[in-house]
Formats: sequence, structure tokens, C-alpha cells
Amino acid sequence: MSRECWVAVLVLGVLCHSVTGGAPNNRGKEFIVGFMENQGTTIDVEIFVTTMRTVTVNVNVTAPLYSSSINNQFSVKAGEVKQLFFPPGIRPVGSQKVSNGIHILADDDVVIYAVNKEKYSNDAYLGVPVDVLGREYYAVTFYPPSQQCEMLIVGVEDSTSVTIKFPSIMQSPVTWNGQTYGAGSTLTGTVNRFDTWQLKTTGDLTGAYITSDKNIGVISGNKKTRIGVGGSSDHLCEMMIPVGRWGKNFISVPIPDRTVGDLFRFIASEGSTTVTISGGYSETFTIANAGDFVEKEISSGAYCSIKSDKAVMVVQFVLSQQSSAEPSDPAMMVLPPIEQFAADYTFTTPKYSSPPETYTSYFMFVIKDVDKAGLKVDGTPFSTTYTTVTHNGVDYAAGYIHVAEGTHTVRHDSPIKVFGGYLYGRANYETYAFTTGTRLAPINEPCTPTTSQIGDGLDNDCDGLIDEEACWDSNKDDDGDTKEDEDCATPPPVDGQWADWAAWTTCSVTCFSTTGASNNGSRSRERTCTNPAPAYDGKQCVGDPSETEACSITNVNCPVDGVWTAWANWGTCTVTCGSGSQSRARTCTDPSPQYGGADCAGDTSEFKSGCNPDVCPTASVNNYVQQCISGYFTCLNSTNKCIEESKKCDCNPDCSDGSDEVASYAGCAQSTIDYCLASLPAGAQGVAFSNVVVAISALFAIIALYTN
Repeated sequence: MSRECWVAVLVLGVLCHSVTGGAPNNRGKEFIVGFMENQGTTIDVEIFVTTMRTVTVNVNVTAPLYSSSINNQFSVKAGEVKQLFFPPGIRPVGSQKVSNGIHILADDDVVIYAVNKEKYSNDAYLGVPVDVLGREYYAVTFYPPSQQCEMLIVGVEDSTSVTIKFPSIMQSPVTWNGQTYGAGSTLTGTVNRFDTWQLKTTGDLTGAYITSDKNIGVISGNKKTRIGVGGSSDHLCEMMIPVGRWGKNFISVPIPDRTVGDLFRFIASEGSTTVTISGGYSETFTIANAGDFVEKEISSGAYCSIKSDKAVMVVQFVLSQQSSAEPSDPAMMVLPPIEQFAADYTFTTPKYSSPPETYTSYFMFVIKDVDKAGLKVDGTPFSTTYTTVTHNGVDYAAGYIHVAEGTHTVRHDSPIKVFGGYLYGRANYETYAFTTGTRLAPINEPCTPTTSQIGDGLDNDCDGLIDEEACWDSNKDDDGDTKEDEDCATPPPVDGQWADWAAWTTCSVTCFSTTGASNNGSRSRERTCTNPAPAYDGKQCVGDPSETEACSITNVNCPVDGVWTAWANWGTCTVTCGSGSQSRARTCTDPSPQYGGADCAGDTSEFKSGCNPDVCPTASVNNYVQQCISGYFTCLNSTNKCIEESKKCDCNPDCSDGSDEVASYAGCAQSTIDYCLASLPAGAQGVAFSNVVVAISALFAIIALYTN
């Protein structure tokens, strides 16, 4: 097997307008990450996304310059985790510059973990958000490696100039674009957003100094390597912390359930740095130059206090598996300094490459001994034994607990009680290890006092502590510096509680129907999660914000609007010939208007003309033609066409032409005419007679007309 070491330099760019985060820590709204080369290209790499927010957080994950088909849109909230898969080809191969950066963008804070997995070759790292990246880093790898050492640089803007000064101890050169860069030499390159630039070497890259003219991030490790005398090997990766965020005080926790010990590397940010280790292992040493390191192997079971007079980075390595009695594999993790401890962490465990087997996972922790009782995982107090470690005269409790596969939140009851947390998982020939979270305040830079903002994650009073005051409990000096509320922590979570139900709405039915319509109505009422409202990642109210019940009205009848019946059949035509008219009717009784309902709109009857249109036979004084309907007499040449049959021959002309009183037309008997004349009162006979004469004269005129 080749002993060649690899340097993977991966530079990623982001959108020009990045999303600004809140307090400087590992939680953020925007991340840009990549994966270094692993042994093999058969298993997808993974990103886990979770959040501490109890409200829904919307997330979009893309690889814009690698593949437009990678576009994952989803949402998460506290207790949920989204596992994303990316093709193994997204990892660079050899000395190569490609554009394979992965972009995570959320509308609220999320936490991400990247898992670089192949069969029996796996490690993971905690993602660092864009808003806390820096311009100055040192890389860490393990040497001698079984395969290549790697270093990954993450850029956040286009046209970023990156300079790498290789360590003076680097045993073999780096080759890029046909040029060789040996120990102590400098390589400068320009990268754009989402570029991924990977280099390789067979030498140790620990102490490689990476600077840039714009913020970048760095990931480093090994393609695959053994550590110690064991035969197993694994991929190593960790996302490096900017030098300006390094610290001086640490407590180490040995890898659980192992007896072979752990390996540590201590990297200096400045020359002449003195480091003192005490507790389960004791030694003091000095690191001569910035970027130099010292390596120590410390036995299992040794909980150690580590302090330095200048800021350092401490990296813990898991040794190779030496027997099946202790299944494990190499891994590496950067220890956060005590100064960057936080009061809560949300994390998720990776998944083993060969299911259904799973990792055995442990949460390793460090907390002040007096505060240990308030430490809880998913709301349940820790159940474990503790080892006491004294650091700077203060007792700390350290240990580990087993955690099941999935997402977990570990927090202290008090937001000003901070602790360190690390996640370690082991399976047969596979291991992972990474910090579960950390504050990332610029504690290794000159401190200028600032006005405290609640939970800003900064050392506002420059006392070496971050957010140490419980300002919700005012007028109290929590850190013993004679000052009150000068550096405010985020208050403890406030779980939401429901306010009282509002009044019921009006029933959806307002009266009782008598026409067969449904009388089943409903009404609803609402409540709000505001008594109190959830705050500071407190739980949302459990249950529904609204409810509905059935209702009805029985004491008020619904108005019934009148409805027309169907039209009746058309009536008899007004004439038997000569084109008459017909009528038909309807009634407002289907149903009739009731209980204040509206009457029917429209007419009760309608007419149409044009019935019996045939031309009538010619009538004459001696030829009566029936043109009116049955029961009616047809006048001969009258202004009124029809009169009731009973009115003819009644001694009173009803037709204007008097044809209803003419014997030859109306068929009046001569005796009837005589009777009519005799019945006229005295003095009136002449008038009546003259009228009849006029009428008869008119009839004779008609006869003459037709005769001619």
C-alpha cells in the first residue's frame, strides 16, 4: 500500500450577499461545505440537517456548479433531522480544481454534520456557518498515514486569494500544475465561489498555515489511515476553527470503553507557547513557533486539564482497533476550549454504512462539578458516573452517556451554566467523532468592551467569559466581578401555554328548515399559544389551536320563499277561426311563502296569439257563421266580435251592428221580435224601432256590397 500523503484543498464560494447569523457559534442560516477524497467511490456522502428551533425552519440545499439536479427543499424543527445524500463523485480526486461546493441556506438557524463514508472508512465533521469563518487557519493531519493526508479550504467570495505556507517538517512535496512545493514553501492561488481545489502530498500537513484576503474555512484530515499499532484504518476529517477563535483552557475526556489510549496534537498560534497538562497525565512543554505542534499519547481513563499561556488548538485522535474486544477505528476531533463552551447543543448521530447494524454512540461532556445536576438530555437528567478534573482551581465533572440513534438536545437548566460536548460513535471497523457544538467568539483577538445584547455570544466586558449574566434575574452579579447584567445570556427556554378559548362562532345554520334541508350546522372557537408564548427555543403548545362542534337551531323557522307551480295547459282559443288568443295560469304554491319568505316574482298568467288562424267562412245577413268559442254568439259586422250566447234575441242589441236581434241572422223568432217591440214602454217604441231599422239598413248595405 502506498505511503503517499494527500493534501486536499477545497475552496468553496458563496453568494455575494450571505445570510448574517446571530451569536457566533456553530448554528447558522448559511453553510458551504465539501467532502475530501475517501478510499473508494461507491457510497454516497451525507449531510444531516437539524435545528433547535421549535418552529418550522425551511431549508434549501443545492450544489449549483456541480449539478442543477441537486436541489433539496425541506423543513425541519426541533427533534427532526433531514438526511441528504450526494453522489461520491462530488469528492475531488487527486490534485484537482473543480466546482463541487454544497450550499445550505435556511430561514432560521440550523446545525449541520457532514459524513464522508465508504465501506470501513468513515468520519464526520461539524459544519461551521459562513458568518463565523475567518482568514487565518492551521491544518491538522495524522502522520505517518496509510494513505494521503488532506486539507480542505472553504472560500466565501469570488476572486479570493488563498496562500498556503507548507510546514517546515513536511516530509514530501506538493505538486500543483507541474510545479513542486516543498517544506516551508508557499503556494498561492485564486478561487471563485463553489470552487473545490484539492492538493496532495506524502508529508505531514499539520501546521500548514492558510491565509486569505477574504473569509474562508478549512477542513483537514486523512484520506484513510491507521493510528497507532492497530491494523484498522479510517478516513479522518474535521472542520478547522479560525485562529482568532482558539482558546487556552481545555479538559479532555478519554474515548469511551477503550483501553489503548488516545493521541493528542497541540498546535500553537504563537511562538514560545507553554502548555501544561495535569490530572490523569502530567507534563509541561513549550512549542517554539507558531504552527509547530507537540504530539502526546495519553492512556485511556486519563481525564486531563490542559492550559496554555497563548491560544492553541487541541486535536484528539482515536487509535486504530487492536482487537475485536474493542471495536473501533481511527477518528479525529477538535476540542473546543472551555471559553467557548455553550449551554445547549442539538445534534444527530450518523448512520452506519452497513445497516441494519448501527453505531454505538456516546455523548462525552465536561461541566463544572457544582452544575452537573442541571444537565439533561432530551429533558431527562443524566444517569452516569463522573470523573472529577481540577482546572485552574475549579472542579469539573467529566464523563459520557450512551445516546440512541437519532436527534438529541443536551442543555442545562440554567443558560449561564455552560459545558463542552463531543459525539463519538463506533462500529466494526468504523468510527466517527466530532464536537457537538461550540461557541465561536473571537476570543483570541484583542477585546474591546461592547454593549451587551441578550445572547450575542460575545465577551462584552472582556473578562474571558461569554454571556455569563442571567439578566432576566436583574440586579444580581452572577460572575462575581462586582458588575451586574454586563454580559447577558439568552434566557432559559419558555414553553408555550394555551390562552383561554375564545367564544364560539355563530352556528353555521341560523334557523330550522321545514323544507327538508339539513339542520346540522357547526361552530368553532380558537385559542392562541400566548400564555405565555414560546420563547428562546421553548416548546410549542401541544394540541390544536381550534376546535369545531355540531350545532342546530330549533326555535326559529327558516323563511320559505314562494315557488311557482308549473304552468297549466294552454286554454281554449278565443275564436274558432280568424286567429285568436290563448291563456294559461300558474300559482305561487310550490311551496307557498311562509315565515317571512319572499313571494314569487312574475305574473300568474300569460297569453299567446295566433291560435285557429284559418280564414273564417263569409258571413251574411242570411248566413250565420260561428267564429267565437262555444257559448258565444258571433256578431256579423260589429265593433265587438263576440257576445254571450244568452244575450242574442233578448230585445237589446248587444252587437254594435244589432245583428244579434235580427231574425234572418241571429235566428230570432218573429214572435220574439214582436214581443220585444210590444214590450217597449210607451214613447220608446219609435226609438227602438228606429235603431233596429238602422241596423237592418246596415245589414242590407253589406249584402249589397257582397252582391256587387
